[in-house]
Amino acid sequence: MRFSLSSKILTLVMVVLAILLAVSMIFIRSRVQQEVEERLEQELSASRRVLLEVQGSRLERLALLARSSAEAPRFKATIDEGDPATVLDTGRDELAIVKADLLLVTDGGGRELARLIPEALPVSDVAAIPVVASALAGTGAQDIWRVGTRLFQVASSPVAFGDEISGTLTLGKEVADEVAQDIHRLTGTDVVFFAARRPVASSLDAVSRNRVHSELERRGWIDRRGEVSAELAIGGHRYRIRLLDLEDRSGNVVGRCLLQRSLDRALEYLRQLESSLIRAASAVALLGLLLASLLSRRLTRPVAALMVSTRQVQEGNYDEPVEISSSDEIGELAARFDEMRSSLKDHIEQLKTAERMKRDMELAREIQMGMLPSSAPSVPGLELAGCCVPANDVGGDYFDYLIGSRERLELIIADVSGHSTAAALMMAMARLALRSEIDRGCTPGESLAAANRLLFQDLAEGSMFVSVFHCSFAAETRELTYACAGHNPPLLLRASTGQFETLSADGILLGILEEPEFEEATTRLEPGDMLCLYTDGIVEEVDRDEEEFGEKRLEQILKDRVDETPARIAEAVMEAVRGHAAGRELEDDITLIVLKMS
Repeated sequence: MRFSLSSKILTLVMVVLAILLAVSMIFIRSRVQQEVEERLEQELSASRRVLLEVQGSRLERLALLARSSAEAPRFKATIDEGDPATVLDTGRDELAIVKADLLLVTDGGGRELARLIPEALPVSDVAAIPVVASALAGTGAQDIWRVGTRLFQVASSPVAFGDEISGTLTLGKEVADEVAQDIHRLTGTDVVFFAARRPVASSLDAVSRNRVHSELERRGWIDRRGEVSAELAIGGHRYRIRLLDLEDRSGNVVGRCLLQRSLDRALEYLRQLESSLIRAASAVALLGLLLASLLSRRLTRPVAALMVSTRQVQEGNYDEPVEISSSDEIGELAARFDEMRSSLKDHIEQLKTAERMKRDMELAREIQMGMLPSSAPSVPGLELAGCCVPANDVGGDYFDYLIGSRERLELIIADVSGHSTAAALMMAMARLALRSEIDRGCTPGESLAAANRLLFQDLAEGSMFVSVFHCSFAAETRELTYACAGHNPPLLLRASTGQFETLSADGILLGILEEPEFEEATTRLEPGDMLCLYTDGIVEEVDRDEEEFGEKRLEQILKDRVDETPARIAEAVMEAVRGHAAGRELEDDITLIVLKMS
């Protein structure tokens, strides 16, 4: 049987196209799979950083609790008496207050006075424990302990009278499922903690956790020291894993941590791409069969160009377009191939960028919201509530209420210029500075002056400033002392007159002058009075006609709802501001605190 030249060309073209598309699929699949595996490795590395950040954050909070408890007058007096039974009772009360799981108390010589520990410690001389020894030397320290088959994050603090160390306090919180679940929520990575070859905390369900444990035991990786990075098949599914050491301050391995991400789920896009390529290959084959006999000579040149572009994609070069000017079906095929190349490039970049940004912003928002008080302190004779809504994922507003070292209720509201990530970072610094000064027993004016000194250089270099209103309330005398750093004056609704007063005091924004003075003023709160502290985002929010929400609207809401609880009043203000924005995104962060005297 003899074949015509057109038939031979048709056959040749079909063979070339089939080979070209097959090779393209192989190389693209290999390239995409490599990209997916690299992204999984990057996500595991990012999860490891988040793990360290979460551990660090929990240890910092635990250190603050230990330091606060160690500085409590009642606890210090108990240590000074040195009666183990009294110390144990006081320690049990302190453990319940701070919601810790472990407590260890020594005197100034390192002698154990009391312990509330689920299982026996691995050492008999508690003074030799590194964090206790550090506290006896006058410096707080943090560590991770394995007590029996459980893991604890611990923080020690010296108990001091002046320069004399009279004892130490060590608090600990167990590494439980909620820690693993927090990391999973932030990163999407499954997490399992091991101690004494057993899983002690996990973000997985019981069945999946046991399968992972059995596979690691079978491979002997739980006892192996050092980092392990590998691919595992568990329960019919493939995973990329990292197995990390958990070391204490002395460098001893007290446990292991598994980070795990699904490889099958990540490769789902690759399977979709293969299906698309198969459909494209079928369309190309059909076009070739119909037109090759008429366009055999014109096919050679465009196909060569298409081969060049395909090789570039195979080599990872997604930037060079397909250079075919033909207006026939081959030109159309080249255009579709170019669209696929561009879409593939964009999709890979978007996956990397979107995942990274989403992970970073979710972590930043989680950390920032965690800095705000979750509940109001209990003070006889008053009710209290506060809320904060950032305009973006993170913002520059901040509020706080706490019982200070002077046994007074301290209220703070602040607004950092802007509502970006930089503003959120500065807000965290301002919170730390103000809380530190309150712990030192500073009055409102003193705390603002000290905070300005601490933050001035950073604010000046960043061309930023902070407005703050700080007031201190004595429950016994109902006396309210306050100072202002360029912030909106709070509104005080007097029950006796039904009229508003504004709490004004001279003071400039933090970050403007290096050594400003802040006036302190005092007023007295009577039964039925209501105080509202707020940021400018509330009164300056505009509607579609650019009309501001305004102070008058705020006053009217406070008057209309004076008989409701502070929480309901705060919720009503927030709903009114959102309604005024008419469905648009907020232009600024909105924050307020509502206080009512009973």
